[in-house]
Formats: sequence, C-alpha cells, structure tokens
Amino acid sequence: MGGEEAYLNGVNGDAEVPVEEAECREQAEEAEGDEEEAYINRVLVLGSQGVGKSTLTQQLMTSEYLANKESGPDDETGDHIVSVVLDDIESMVLFLDTRGAEPVKDRDDVDAFLVVYSVTDRNSFSYAQACLQDICGKGKVCKKAVILVANKQESVRNRAVSEDDGRNLATKRRCKFIEVSALLDHKVDELLVGIIRQMRIKRAMAEQSSGGDSKINPTGCLHRAAFGLFRKLFRRSQPGIARSCDNLLV
Repeated sequence: MGGEEAYLNGVNGDAEVPVEEAECREQAEEAEGDEEEAYINRVLVLGSQGVGKSTLTQQLMTSEYLANKESGPDDETGDHIVSVVLDDIESMVLFLDTRGAEPVKDRDDVDAFLVVYSVTDRNSFSYAQACLQDICGKGKVCKKAVILVANKQESVRNRAVSEDDGRNLATKRRCKFIEVSALLDHKVDELLVGIIRQMRIKRAMAEQSSGGDSKINPTGCLHRAAFGLFRKLFRRSQPGIARSCDNLLV
C-alpha cells in the first residue's frame, strides 16, 4: 500500500483503526471467548444452614441466560455446573455448596464467593459477617469476586435484617450486595449476570496488575483483548449509576 498503513473507518464515532490492529483485536476477542468457554469458573456458595442456598442455586440453574446444554447437580457432591451466555461469550460456571456452617478461609481454587444470609435470621447475618471477615478482612481488597446475597426478601413481616444493614456491611467489606427471593425467583437472573460480570472484571483487573503475561501470545493480541474487555465492561454500565455495592455490573 505504498508504505502507508491501511486503516479501517471507525464505527459510531470511534477513531480509525489500523487494519493490522483491527485483525489482531478480532483474533484476540475470538480467542478470549474460546478461553472463557473452556475455563470452568468456580463459585463457592457460603452461608449458615436454612438461608436457602440450595433453592438459590437451583434457581440460578434455570436462568434465561443459560446456554442450550445439559447441566445439573453432581450426584455425589451436589455441585452444579451450568453454561451461561453473556455478551455473546459463553462461560462455564460450577456452583459449590458448602452445605454447612464451617468457617471458610479465602481459597485460591475458586473465582467467586456468594455469601448468603436470610433477612429473617439475624444469626445468619452474623455468620455472613464472619465469612466476609475471612475473605476480605483486615482492610484488604479481595482479588476474587465477592457478592453478599440477602435471601428471602419476600418475608416482609418476619424481616430481622434491614436492607441498609446488608448494604452497609457490603460497603465496609468492599464487595457487592443484592437482595433476592429464591422462592419467588426474584432478581436471581440479575444475580447470575452479576456473578459472571464480576468474575470477568476481577480477572481483567488481575491481568492489568500483572502485566497480562498469562494471556500474551507471540503477537501480544490477547494482552490488548484483556484490557479491551475491561474497558467494555465499565463502558456498558448505565450512565449516572454510581459504582456502588448495589451495581453488580461494574
């Protein structure tokens, strides 16, 4: 091309992009999607007995975001694995149910923590506090996605934990917060989207802090894709919405 670098016209006001970079970006995004699909995201569901962890997990298994693949609980462990499509990228998610009330320290083998309590049980809220202390205590920023989930929102008359109590705890521990009703399947889809989005954000942030060495191919395409995904995740949030504990998308 006469020594001049070829450019592609920008779309929707974006700047023009060199052809070579555009091709690299396309290949990187395809590889990013393939890698995400092959990787199994492990989500540990924590909470005291009776808060509705099993019901919540079962509702997550019926979300409209699930891909058309067979999924279900493991007969021996009771763990659930599902395939979720979000932003045209398929993610495999394995939900791990602790089934008990044992304290659980931060684990390197999981990608996200769901800390569940019941709004009708103050003791379950205290247990959730202890879990978050183990995971995100001592003022550290957790490198994993952490979402505090208040379940049984439908039990208005029996409420013992206010929404502000949950929100204040999440703000203190610098994690996300949502109130749901697993029984009525209320806001469960929103939770599932938040789980996927938060895991992707945390992974992109880890790539940024580490220089992206684990995702660099010989041309450096995947490194740029990780940063591109990180920017897109923040750009897709609605304008004017603060990046607070309530917003699971950022």
